[in-house]
Amino acid sequence: MIKLILVEDERATREGLLKHTPWNQIGIDRVEDARNGVEALEKAEWLEPDIILTDVSMPRMDGIQLATRLREKYPQCKIIFLSGYSDKEYLKSAIKLNALNYIEKPIDEDELIVTLSKAVVQYKSERDQKAKDDRMQDQVRRNTDLVRQKLAVELIKSDVDPAELRGTFEDAGVEYRADRYYTTAVVKFNWNRALTHNEKESCRSLLSSKIYSLLGELADWFVAGFLDSELYLVHFKERIQAVQHWDNKLNVLREKIMAVSEGNYAATIGVGLPVYGLVGLKNSFNRAMKAIEMQFYEGVNTIIFSNGLSARESGNPLPDDAFLAAFGEYLGGDKRKEALLLLNDYYSGLAASKVSDNGMIRNRYLKLLFDLHSMAKKRGVRLTDEEDLYGYLWRSISGMDTLEKIHLYLVDQVEVFFKLVEDKEAYGRNVYEIMKFIQHQYPNQKLSVRLIAESQNFSESYLCTFFKKITGKTLNDYITEVRIEKSKELLKDRNLKIYEIAKKVGYDNENYFAKVFRKYENASPSEFRKRFFL
Repeated sequence: MIKLILVEDERATREGLLKHTPWNQIGIDRVEDARNGVEALEKAEWLEPDIILTDVSMPRMDGIQLATRLREKYPQCKIIFLSGYSDKEYLKSAIKLNALNYIEKPIDEDELIVTLSKAVVQYKSERDQKAKDDRMQDQVRRNTDLVRQKLAVELIKSDVDPAELRGTFEDAGVEYRADRYYTTAVVKFNWNRALTHNEKESCRSLLSSKIYSLLGELADWFVAGFLDSELYLVHFKERIQAVQHWDNKLNVLREKIMAVSEGNYAATIGVGLPVYGLVGLKNSFNRAMKAIEMQFYEGVNTIIFSNGLSARESGNPLPDDAFLAAFGEYLGGDKRKEALLLLNDYYSGLAASKVSDNGMIRNRYLKLLFDLHSMAKKRGVRLTDEEDLYGYLWRSISGMDTLEKIHLYLVDQVEVFFKLVEDKEAYGRNVYEIMKFIQHQYPNQKLSVRLIAESQNFSESYLCTFFKKITGKTLNDYITEVRIEKSKELLKDRNLKIYEIAKKVGYDNENYFAKVFRKYENASPSEFRKRFFL
């Protein structure tokens, strides 16, 4: 689309040109008009014109001043002057501004059409050439990035002599020096599980060039590239150690990577040990990967240096029979405090041991979760309606990237277990069944007293009286409480919009949902999310 602004202070001339010029035939798709240079500048801010057709002599800001300002911001814009006079100073200004042409008044229609057509052709030609140049530059950059990525990967292979890669170093535009200290770092991207494969690949493509630019600000010499979908390799010609200087520099890198994440990923950086010569980069890489494994204990969005790592290759973090028996006894005996203390002690021991086999630890937590659900069934409550319990529990924890997240998930499930047992015993079987029905049906926008009464074989009036007498609250109040609590959980997911959360908890009107939420939490859903989850 080619856009033009017509700037003319004489109303009759301006309206005549707008009406009688065959803009579409010339190839101009959109035309805006302005009465002076100031007004034209304001329109240029949002239109971003390709051609300016402007009078020279105008009040407030003349055509020369306007063209000067526009040339600074839109250098590719074609400028055509209209003038009722011709003098040397005006011609000098027009030449200096690289104006395409000037047309003297009274305006000759044929001359105007020829000049505008020339402007259109010239603009399109320059636009197409720029697009071609940009594509070529992008291809060169992509090819260079691929060479650098290949080089980064080749340098960690044990059977490769770096001296044989001199040609690849040259193609990558990187100096080959074997007699220096080098250190390998690995950036681990923990992707948002909601992303599709295509979304992840698109994000990776943007990250590839972004990270290279950031690394250029960090070091004079580096070779980098993605090793796979999650790991990004960086070889520095530096002796990097866990000192304040490098900790600060890598933190800046991590923060800038996270600044463009838009919630798509978290990034952890693992740093290997310095090695002398390129041939040792395989060892530095292996140590960096050991550091990345410690993300399970240290958390995501961290920087982990490999020197001083105390991970054990073996150990016995497994809950023994006495531990499992105590856990079962506390669950069966309503000993909430003791059960949580037991789990916290177990977690603290694991966090301190840093056993490298986190798969074994996941299996232990899976066993504890399975025992918890078994006890819930014995006590007449259900933590989930999933039929494939093992598969459901494994899916729940397999995507959690830290020990803390897995532990907190188990703790949350234990809390839910005791709450359900407490409700059942405090209110009796009938009220418990009513509450359970509401907790399953809260997303249903048609959930009503009638629907609940029918499910329990009660009359509506008896149901309302009975529930209020036992619990001290109305059915509608309880339904609202459940929906608000569920919405607070959903607000943790930054990918969900407020209107989507409203629908998920049974409200078809986002504004009404926000009003109810504020009544219960003294904050709007957006304010609550910022306060607690961002």
